[in-house]
Amino acid sequence: MPVVTILIGLPGSGKTTLLDGPSADHPWGKPFDDFHGGAIDDSPAFAKSKHYISLKEELSSGRNCLISDIEYCRDNRLMDAEQGLLAISRELGIRLEIKRVYFENNPVACRHNVVHRYSRHYIDELKKIDELSTAYKCPTEGAIAVRSCCGNG
Repeated sequence: MPVVTILIGLPGSGKTTLLDGPSADHPWGKPFDDFHGGAIDDSPAFAKSKHYISLKEELSSGRNCLISDIEYCRDNRLMDAEQGLLAISRELGIRLEIKRVYFENNPVACRHNVVHRYSRHYIDELKKIDELSTAYKCPTEGAIAVRSCCGNG
């Protein structure tokens, strides 16, 4: 039974850094980072992701996958993703296990990391941190700590 891990965290929390880590063979299988970035018609719909077809192909082959997107900090978007995965499961006639992995809700450290990585979109990312951190209901137990990129913040 394939496992889909949903990685959840604010911009600058460390999601992409974790995915780009030293191991090319992650235990969760193929990662699909920024799942909704560049979606068809900029739609929030799960099936409109540019990664949707590749995700289905991986799952139909029985491989584990990971999806990540900052919008999963919103409960409704996280639920939509899980419903989309269940729809894939029904369509393919397979069982899926869905796991959630959370980064802590630490807007101070996330803001620090966003500013220090010099993204050309850092102003937009800072606005997203402010917007999403108030909606993000991260469990207090078991969340991955946000590490400041240079030990400050």
